[in-house]
Amino acid sequence: MLENWLLADRQSLARFLRVPVSTMPTEPDAERHAKRVLVDIARRSTSKTIGEALVPYDSCGVVGSDYVPTMSEFITQHWQAVAARKTSPSLERACQRWLAIESV
Repeated sequence: MLENWLLADRQSLARFLRVPVSTMPTEPDAERHAKRVLVDIARRSTSKTIGEALVPYDSCGVVGSDYVPTMSEFITQHWQAVAARKTSPSLERACQRWLAIESV
């Protein structure tokens, strides 16, 4: 589910991956294999660094060797939860539940 929520911030993720926003899914919650979708989008990046970090070197891997630190950078420095909540109903529900728990 995490990758679905990352894909939901279409503008920020497209900018980070250096791809056109049109390559980003418009309904990220519908993606059954969001990590694979994210890596496939990274294959189209104009940044060699992004491609090398996120795309597996061989066909045996699912993600590149620097997937976790690269996506951690995106999450901590670029991801906009407010924007993502507008595109991802599941993220919106999760945030509403968390806020309800916090207010108890």
